[in-house]
Amino acid sequence: MPRILLFCAVLILGDARVSAGNGGDRLFGGIRAYRAGEIDSAITLLAHKADNPYLDAFRLYYRADCFLRHSMYRYAAAEIETLFILANGGAIDRRHVIIDRARNLYVEALARSGTCIPPWLVSTPGDYSALSARAAFLASSVCIATGDSVAAIRFFFSGVSSKPAPDDTTLFKDLIRRHESLFPKIGNRTLGNIARSAAALHLRREADFITEYLLAKDPDDYEALLCRLDVLSLNGAPERALHLCWRLFYSPAPVYVKEASLFQAASIEYRLKRYDKAAGHFRMYGMYYPGSERALSALDTAARIYVLQEDWSKALAVWKTLRNRRRGGGIWIDAGVSEAVLRFRLGKDAEAQELLNDLLPRTSGSESAAVLYWIMRTSASDSARAAWSDSLVRACPRSFYAAVAQNGEDSLLSTDLAAVDGRRLKVLAEYMERRRAGYDTMRADSAFEQHPGFEAYLSLLEAGLGEEAEMTARTIFLVRDLMFVPSMDRRVKLQGAPMAVAVEPVAGRLLRIYAEAVIHGRDAFALSILGRVGRQDTSGAFPRELRYPVPYASDILREAESFGLSPLLVLALIREESGFDPKAVSVDGARGLMQLLPATASWIASSTDSSRFTADDLFDPGRNIAIGIRYFDYLLDRFKGSLVGALAAYNGGEGKMAVWKEVFRPAVDPLMAIEMIGPRETRQYVKKVLESLSTYRGIAEEQGELQ
Repeated sequence: MPRILLFCAVLILGDARVSAGNGGDRLFGGIRAYRAGEIDSAITLLAHKADNPYLDAFRLYYRADCFLRHSMYRYAAAEIETLFILANGGAIDRRHVIIDRARNLYVEALARSGTCIPPWLVSTPGDYSALSARAAFLASSVCIATGDSVAAIRFFFSGVSSKPAPDDTTLFKDLIRRHESLFPKIGNRTLGNIARSAAALHLRREADFITEYLLAKDPDDYEALLCRLDVLSLNGAPERALHLCWRLFYSPAPVYVKEASLFQAASIEYRLKRYDKAAGHFRMYGMYYPGSERALSALDTAARIYVLQEDWSKALAVWKTLRNRRRGGGIWIDAGVSEAVLRFRLGKDAEAQELLNDLLPRTSGSESAAVLYWIMRTSASDSARAAWSDSLVRACPRSFYAAVAQNGEDSLLSTDLAAVDGRRLKVLAEYMERRRAGYDTMRADSAFEQHPGFEAYLSLLEAGLGEEAEMTARTIFLVRDLMFVPSMDRRVKLQGAPMAVAVEPVAGRLLRIYAEAVIHGRDAFALSILGRVGRQDTSGAFPRELRYPVPYASDILREAESFGLSPLLVLALIREESGFDPKAVSVDGARGLMQLLPATASWIASSTDSSRFTADDLFDPGRNIAIGIRYFDYLLDRFKGSLVGALAAYNGGEGKMAVWKEVFRPAVDPLMAIEMIGPRETRQYVKKVLESLSTYRGIAEEQGELQ
């Protein structure tokens, strides 16, 4: 459609008003057209104003973006200004995420039209209105063109602090050169951050240029040298970085410089697989800088390197140093349990139990379960083991350690439970379906039901616009008068002190939002809502089984059965990997429900499936589950049928877990092997998946008995 005809249509339709109830199809159709790239159709459909302000906010934003894509910058800016008026007038909450997105779009529209950027749009640290790197860089370019160097620098710094993305590389590179004349007015630390950001985007020449500029002013500037060290590491020059580390460490530099350089040296050596040197230098770091937050982590890393090298005496010595250094905290407890398990393996049962008894009073939850289990394992007599087993079951009845203590390892870790777990999955699916059916008649109080934010949430869900619905619901969570009510705090107060007024979440309103998410298949969002309830919900509206949803049951059951895998294991794995979000993307680029890297998925797909594979296939739940199960089955085979081994490899990588597999043989004593996993993230991951698997089985058994 020619642009002049398009605007005639817009002017004719511009005054039309449409409510969410009877004219929402045009609004929702406009959003769908926008997503499909049908920009002209979207502009026309989105010309109709919605009565509901929360829906109108989306209309204005998407219409503005359509204008921006057509290079009609003045019209785009006008739409966003109307949206700002809507928020400033209180029609929608100013903390709505669409406002932040609109601000970025507004800056881009002004910048591309060559218009000066209003000063109030300069972001500040901690301000919810912080600009994206792209918007800030565009604003900086405009300010340079208009001669406002002060504002140009402010916007440029704002963009750097917002962590530029790869798409910002060209603009960032151009701005570095354009701001070169202003380098003398910029502090060294800020210039260093610019250089680090450039290196992270693989702009090696620009990063080197800035560091050389800094060092030209003062070759012994330690901030500049630390910046140079980071740039070398980011630019893939580990040997040069290592040389600079030791130059700094043995120089008369301040303590913080020596500390940073030593830790960097140990980390580089670890990446280069120089494990003897890495362990020694991590240990040195922990000894030299005991007050550092990284000291415990460094000592634990050193100990675990010695473990994999089967140098037991050094590992125990380092863990003992760590244990005597501080009492309490996650790393301290993890290290203590691992030390005790290693002592147990070496036949030093009494030493192991003494250590565990010292840990127990400082643990809670899953940490307590692990300590109690290993106290049971290290006990000298059958009666003592039975007593500690009872204590474990009473204190942590739902932990996987309790399941193992009661029924043996095979009850949890056997790979021969596929058929039984298939029946359990069907019980769980039927139970969740009954609960879902009960949500259809659920209502909250009238004040909440009639709030425009909740009305918009419902309308968007029913239209299949889940992303917008979730954005709206998250805004509702911020409206304190809607989601919380005052209640008298009955805790004892000091005499003369005023009675405190506490706030409690309105369970019925939260449950209503949750129920609608479940009804419309937004399981990942529903699960995230439960995080707002808290583990100790006193209303009874959120039983624990709601934290263990059962979506995609038919896909999981079909694919798991074809490989003889437990479908509940797959369900537990998906729960911990993505929280059932089919569009999830990790920082490493893993995608979809089972968080598969495209390269890994492509290899699995090409070896088992003749159909063409693309990375976007991983956002399809059925395809993701199919490829993920095939990959897990491959790992099971590589780890000789060990569930613990396959889980560790799924998270930590097959190559990284290879040495651990040979030393600790997870198929022989899997729970001991878990405690000897090196990376803490992988160790915790294996435990979380087993915890979810055990819980799913427990809920299924409970529901089976109730039926």
